[in-house]
Amino acid sequence: MPEKNPSSYVMGNTSDEADRLGMQAALYDRHTEYLLRTAGLREGMRVLDIGCGTGEVSLAAARIVGSSGRVLGVDMEPGVLERARENAAAASFANVSFEQGVLPDLEVQEPFDALVGRLILIHLDDPVATVKGLTRFVRPGGVVTFQDFNISRTRAIPAVPLVTQAVEWICAALREGRRDPDMGEQLAQVLR
Repeated sequence: MPEKNPSSYVMGNTSDEADRLGMQAALYDRHTEYLLRTAGLREGMRVLDIGCGTGEVSLAAARIVGSSGRVLGVDMEPGVLERARENAAAASFANVSFEQGVLPDLEVQEPFDALVGRLILIHLDDPVATVKGLTRFVRPGGVVTFQDFNISRTRAIPAVPLVTQAVEWICAALREGRRDPDMGEQLAQVLR
């Protein structure tokens, strides 16, 4: 869910990309749920998930906040939002909904207890300004937490040439799209 220009999402907006997001979720969901709990999500909270993609982070948050809480997942791409709704229905979650929206022009009507996102800041033109702007939706004392990582340091041990080449391709594609493949090490600075 990049800012303003939908074509700036360097990963594309296809059904194959939605499938890739689903596979990515299978790798990160346990870690994401741990992060959300550690950051302070708990039962009854209202959570805003930006750049929700196919909804897996929203569903993790929905498990944590339970039936007394609510989760709103927002993404700019209608196709992935449809997949997110299907995923929520398949999991029988009634406490999560999804809406289309584009950063930084997002408007919501209610305050939230938490603002979350996974692997979204890497896709933003100005992560600091976007996060700062989104905090207006979070009640005082609320939770703001994001999960990103450093792609350039990804490797296989022992080294596998195809993994090394794939990492180089991914980093090159992100840099070509004027994105920093190592947003993870910048998270503390962005949030400060």
